[in-house]
Amino acid sequence: MGLEKDGAAASRPPRLVMLPSKIACPGVAGGTVRRVAVADALEGVAGAALTTVVAPAGFGKTTAVAQWVAETPLAVAWCSLDEDDADPARFWAVVCSAVLSVAGDLGIPDNFLDVPWADQAASHAALAELIVALAAHEGDLAVVLEDIHAVQGSLTSGDSLSYFIRHLPPNIHVVATSRMPLRIPLAKLRMQGKLLEIGESLLRFTADEESELFSSGGAHLDEAALARMRETTGGWPAASRLLAMCCEGAGVAAAEQAIERARENVGEYLLEEVVSSVDADLLDFMVNTSVVDSFDADLAAAITGESADGVRRLIDEMAASGLFVQRLPREGRSDWFRYHAMLLEVLQERFKRLPEPERAAMAQRARDWYLAEGYDDAAVTLSYWMRDWDAICGIIAARWKSRYMNDDNETVLRWAMTLPPDVLEAHPFVCAAAALPTALVKGPLEANGLIHKAMLRLKDGDDFLFAFCMVQKAFLAVFQGQWDACRDFAERALRFLPAEEHYLRGMMLQLTASSLQYVDPVESKRCFAEALEAQRLTGNANLICSALGNLAVLAAVLGQNAEADKFAHQALVLYDKGDRERKPMLAHAHWARAVVAHREGDDARFTAELGAYRRLAAASRVPSLAVSMDVIEANRLMALGEGAKARSLLAGAMAEDALAVSTALPSLPLIRLWLAGNRGAGPRDARAPEPRLALLAAALGYCSGDYDVADAVADIVRATPREDVVLCTAARVLASLLAFQAGRTRAATDLIREAFDIATRAGFVAIIRENAEELIVLAPVLRQAEGDAARKAADAALVRLVEDSAVPASGPSDALTEREREIMAVMADGATVAQAAERLVVSRETVKKHLGNIYSKLGVHSKMQAVALLRDEGVL
Repeated sequence: MGLEKDGAAASRPPRLVMLPSKIACPGVAGGTVRRVAVADALEGVAGAALTTVVAPAGFGKTTAVAQWVAETPLAVAWCSLDEDDADPARFWAVVCSAVLSVAGDLGIPDNFLDVPWADQAASHAALAELIVALAAHEGDLAVVLEDIHAVQGSLTSGDSLSYFIRHLPPNIHVVATSRMPLRIPLAKLRMQGKLLEIGESLLRFTADEESELFSSGGAHLDEAALARMRETTGGWPAASRLLAMCCEGAGVAAAEQAIERARENVGEYLLEEVVSSVDADLLDFMVNTSVVDSFDADLAAAITGESADGVRRLIDEMAASGLFVQRLPREGRSDWFRYHAMLLEVLQERFKRLPEPERAAMAQRARDWYLAEGYDDAAVTLSYWMRDWDAICGIIAARWKSRYMNDDNETVLRWAMTLPPDVLEAHPFVCAAAALPTALVKGPLEANGLIHKAMLRLKDGDDFLFAFCMVQKAFLAVFQGQWDACRDFAERALRFLPAEEHYLRGMMLQLTASSLQYVDPVESKRCFAEALEAQRLTGNANLICSALGNLAVLAAVLGQNAEADKFAHQALVLYDKGDRERKPMLAHAHWARAVVAHREGDDARFTAELGAYRRLAAASRVPSLAVSMDVIEANRLMALGEGAKARSLLAGAMAEDALAVSTALPSLPLIRLWLAGNRGAGPRDARAPEPRLALLAAALGYCSGDYDVADAVADIVRATPREDVVLCTAARVLASLLAFQAGRTRAATDLIREAFDIATRAGFVAIIRENAEELIVLAPVLRQAEGDAARKAADAALVRLVEDSAVPASGPSDALTEREREIMAVMADGATVAQAAERLVVSRETVKKHLGNIYSKLGVHSKMQAVALLRDEGVL
């Protein structure tokens, strides 16, 4: 009835652990008739992408596929589905757990709980990762989806399952059993010969199979009796088997009587007949254990109160009786059992006739066992079946934190949504706990409504509930980009959270730190360091990694290279090497290491770290990091003389997020190149509250010939603390050039010396090297400057660095071919595409193709922009 097992260690990965019955193939009982025709058909699984086994209940679908599994050389992952698995996150988690159980870790992603499945692009991206991982399996692998009808109509059986099957690699095969046709497009698979369909007609017992079934039970019927039996059952395997059980050991006359009694309602009558013939103790055991849909000996003992030996005896008797019971074997561990759906319905009807106190006591014992073993979802499902709302609220109150800490917020919401509205409102803490996952799934409006309902029930002394509501409001403010409000709510939460509440205190410190990352990165880093100490006390590796990754990024942004490397290393060693590729949060660590490698001029290390960053960022993209990395790479390409590529990267970054661009600070030569086709673009507020954005605006002004930004840059120089090495250096570089333009030579040399000294002490001079093309004007002044021997030596080193690094900047036109330049010269004269084609003796399509290439190389979108840029360069 449940999926999830909550590990004792808070730092386990947020991967669902299934009840064994969810991912175990049922064993085939001795004496089961082998369905030769069905078995022969199933041999075609390896040649099909999808095999469907579709028929009503009782047609032996599961038995037939289980027989095939026992005989096939293929590796088989088994997924037993029910209505609880209709949620796409749960469905795909079952699939992944089943695959992991037979194929080992193929690098399958474990973030299916975080995927917004209603977003088609996001769901397809997640499934693409799964498909790529499955393709790495050596040999063929079949994935059995038992009872797929249970999830029909959801996103699972709609677009996501259809997408998955359409893109299966050749080595992966899906086998789906269902009581109704699959609701996904199958026509194309049929046409391609990739669909194998097994239906009711093939699954019906043949006369020979029915005869074998009766003979194996000791009932030897003559031809006439067999014919009447077949007329009664219609080849329906469930009816045939039940009738055979009724006739076991009987003569022809007794068998005839059973057949006659079964004619009116074969299924219901025969099941009741079989159940009624079971020994009283065994029947009591079966009725009592029907409170759950699968069990092992320990769970059965907990439910019934029987001794371990007594339970094992009853289970052995039940298994030997040939009843509609499926054994789910587990190598080296106790087997699990489940009743066939038809038998389970009969048993549960009898269970409902028991006195209510008895039913409640057994359900309570089952739920207690689930909770003790960590099968929380099963406990919630059972509580829902019992309509025990207080128990569900208690489970949420006990488990919300472990779910939050492992990024499994949606499970909390799913549990809360099982509650009637009046019950939910009567439990304010549960309302508040459901707010964050509600915001993630349904948006902030409904989440705020839940917080409001919780706060309406606040009483004197409810400090923790108030603090928890403020925590949720802080999260909602982040989702809405309201950083000031986020900081305010986080501060209120921290005032009322108890000192021992390390998880929530750490999260609020992280949100506070995040809200300051652009306004005051030094203070932001201090807050992240404080958050790290709180998160370490939780023992949760994911939380610790998050804090360390953010610290690494901030240290890199500030130019504190040694600390950036230290924090990044600490984040990486939290996980074994084999697990790191499945931890998207480690993208932050690789980002920081790439930045440091670039600043230290280590191209090989930069390339390796950039690759690792991009692999991990693909699974959990942080837009601001991606934008700033593009700027860093653009600076590098610019320094290598690849101006066209550098300009294209910066153009994309500026279009996406100028604030993120400012954290990486593009070089002045790169800004000039970008401005050539984007006059007037970009932020121009040199008094912006974010110091890096203000410096970027000032740099844009300087490169556009606006030297009135000098005062704003001087203010940045004065206000920036020395811990912010990058901003200190970059601001002084720009201030020195502005001073030189104003004729203040002494101030210019003092400022560039300070910049060089700060950069040298911090262990990188990349920012001087990247701006060398601009700083070359200061070289003659520095050569002639007065000073002692130490000053002259430092000036000489600075001049050498600038002169060695000052390569002529390439313009966008450098990427154009001669033919493309020729076309642009004609177009600049005002010619149309048709006129240009006529003058150059080419087709119009050729001209259009060349223009498309030209616009792409120049990073522009129109003929007017291209002409303006090339005229600025003097090409036209």
